[in-house]
Amino acid sequence: MSEIVPTYEEIIKQIAELGEAESPLIDYLTPSEDGVDTLKQTGTDTASTLGEEVVRQATEGAYGTRAIDAIINQMTAAEERLKKSGKDAGNWWGTALTATIRQNTPQELLDILIVELIPLMTKALAAEAERGGVAP
Repeated sequence: MSEIVPTYEEIIKQIAELGEAESPLIDYLTPSEDGVDTLKQTGTDTASTLGEEVVRQATEGAYGTRAIDAIINQMTAAEERLKKSGKDAGNWWGTALTATIRQNTPQELLDILIVELIPLMTKALAAEAERGGVAP
């Protein structure tokens, strides 16, 4: 292989040689026992503080209340659209129902309902209204 690019074997040999010689950097990279204890304590303190802050934020932040308020505000803002959507759905359903009845009910039966039943119902509602019941 070329002298610029070492072979795999040469790279492995160089790595192995690094482990044989003592390096001044190793002393700086190996923490003392006191350093390890300090690091552990710092980690414990950090985790404890983080946990306490999460609980405090959840309590003081009132995220549930804020989320519900946001939903209510969105529903209130959309109230007119919701009402129109409900009316449109009712009209669509009523039109479909009426068309189905017209297609599947004999004309004679529809005539009886319109000519005789509706006037009777109107009179009954008017009589109920006179007695103080439901207004027609």
